[in-house]
Amino acid sequence: SVLKQLISRQGLRHATLRGLLFEQLLIKELKQGLSVTYKGELSPVRWGACTVETFSEMPGLDQLPEGRTCVQPSSELQGGYDGVIIDKKKRVVQFVQMTIAKAHSFKLSFFLKALQALGVPEKNQTAGEALDATGDPARSGWEVKIVFVTLRERLAGFRIQAPDDSGALERYGWTRGEERGQAKVAAFDLDGDPMLA
Repeated sequence: SVLKQLISRQGLRHATLRGLLFEQLLIKELKQGLSVTYKGELSPVRWGACTVETFSEMPGLDQLPEGRTCVQPSSELQGGYDGVIIDKKKRVVQFVQMTIAKAHSFKLSFFLKALQALGVPEKNQTAGEALDATGDPARSGWEVKIVFVTLRERLAGFRIQAPDDSGALERYGWTRGEERGQAKVAAFDLDGDPMLA
């Protein structure tokens, strides 16, 4: 497609515009599901299809449909992430940051603010189980993931910069000082082919 050609290295030279087009293509693909390959892995992993909803303010979990939903900020200037995939059935919140850069900043406070707005319960520091202020066990046990998605040709060399707010996600099961290792880096092929690193 023309969009895929514009994102490729032979396409647009304007990095910001290429990045915005890449974000929009990935969001479009999320509606149908897509295969990504994680850094250091050989086999692609399928991300299931999900509805995509745009928001100006992060909705609460109770406002979202029961199936997989990707909430996307209405502003391109939203820091930290470009989409949040929420699977209420599996109790997974996955932040997705799309980038065509060789490295990306990692500001944990953006993720913390979104988790609090969603109403995702924090983990009990002693038992390792999520707690909900209402005591509702159905809202316990949430997993929080952060994935940086880049172009296939950038995957091997892509770097996540050290966070300046390390420890901000400890309440959600992330280990202070190990956040870069807990975040994942993945790529998807613009032609839809599996990406074997």
